[in-house]
Amino acid sequence: MGAEETQGGPVDAVILASGRNTIPLFEGYEPGYKALIPFEGRPSFRYVLDAVCGAGTVGRVCLVGPKEALETELAAAGTDYPANITVIEGGESFLESLSIGLGQFRDSPRPVLFATADAPLLTPGAVRAFLDACAAEATAAPSPYPHSVYVSAVPRTAYKGPYRKFTKPFNRFRDVAVCHGNLFLLDPGLLKDRALWARVNRMYAHRKNLRSVLAIGWKAALAYLLGAEILRLLTLRQVADVVARDLKIGVYPVLVHDPHVSMDVDEPDDYEFVRDRLREAAAAARPGSDTRAAARSAAPTAAGAL
Repeated sequence: MGAEETQGGPVDAVILASGRNTIPLFEGYEPGYKALIPFEGRPSFRYVLDAVCGAGTVGRVCLVGPKEALETELAAAGTDYPANITVIEGGESFLESLSIGLGQFRDSPRPVLFATADAPLLTPGAVRAFLDACAAEATAAPSPYPHSVYVSAVPRTAYKGPYRKFTKPFNRFRDVAVCHGNLFLLDPGLLKDRALWARVNRMYAHRKNLRSVLAIGWKAALAYLLGAEILRLLTLRQVADVVARDLKIGVYPVLVHDPHVSMDVDEPDDYEFVRDRLREAAAAARPGSDTRAAARSAAPTAAGAL
């Protein structure tokens, strides 16, 4: 991805809404699509959609998930959203839905923004910060490969105040400990690289064990296990460079100093934490409140690519 591809116009966006929850999150909840988890009378995906549409840098938007249910929710929202939103049926796996969404914009001249629908604390500012950082990285450190992947990551130092209770696992490198974010940017041209997709599918199939790392390539696996996970001899950027050489694509970790980016909802504790933050935001936004901006500004939004 070159600088000219990230500037001069809005990027298209995909919201991945096919993920399912398999455990009860609260009393009376029946496990189902994460995108439809209710918060303050609204499904999770609508908060994410608000953040994406409100960023001011996004053009067309595609929702990939349970088409009928998503369309019903959008219809209930009335005219709250622009007309350039489309809804298509998702796949059986995360990667299948990702491929479907990327294929929707396969002819786009610019990379495509992806967000997961189970991160309702996401803000327009965080989306803008991530996209700005991706564009800056494309200018400062152009990839020698034709296609690139930009992945958001939140440093541990960003979790302050109530966010210190956040319990997602961190990946530790020599220079920084990060939690994976729920925003990423992909070149549509990646769809044409069948060998790459075959390796990615192998990684996904074994994502819960060591074979996932080995599917990238032995050099990348060694760099991650010895350089980061065990001895922590390598920086995050150095590990990404090794993975990039093995996959022959640009791989860029982009730091976003905003914990909202990483807060997806998988467990009951996640639900309770996110629910409480949204209730605080709703209370602060009521007329006459002295803390109107407190809930959403608890963590400053800033970003930078390593």
